[in-house]
Amino acid sequence: MQIVPSDGYRADQSINGFKSDMRVTNVHDPEITHVLADAGQNVTLECPGVSERSVISRLVWRANDNRIVEYGSQSTTYFVHHNRIILSERNFTLFFRPVQSEDSGEYQCIVNSRNIPEVIVNLTVQERNLKGLFYSCACDSNVLFHRKVKSIHMHDGVAQDICKQLG
Repeated sequence: MQIVPSDGYRADQSINGFKSDMRVTNVHDPEITHVLADAGQNVTLECPGVSERSVISRLVWRANDNRIVEYGSQSTTYFVHHNRIILSERNFTLFFRPVQSEDSGEYQCIVNSRNIPEVIVNLTVQERNLKGLFYSCACDSNVLFHRKVKSIHMHDGVAQDICKQLG
């Protein structure tokens, strides 16, 4: 039998010199999704069609043609950032805690060594825009003057610490 991809669903079968067409049901184009996230957020990438009931002997998440994590029936191997990128062995979702700008790229979920991924996720991580964050705080003390900080461009929580130090 010779399989010739013509339209993604047809195959050419030749037995004893006779040719016939047949349907190939497991050939499909992968689902393509786009995810836009701010750096510092938690992000989840799902591998659709795969669940805790799926028979998975091997599953690989790849990013930009590099393996990120590989699940096998005996173990899970992480190739990068195991402290912030985690694979759920229940439903094979990939979690980023938190996502960083260098995580941007094309992610693929490949199941049971198939040549075609279940999903392609284009992840774009953008840096947070700090220009729009304004914090005002008033710092009072028992002395005769009052200090006020009109605006501080900082991440959440940092401005509050600065106000405490000024008091």
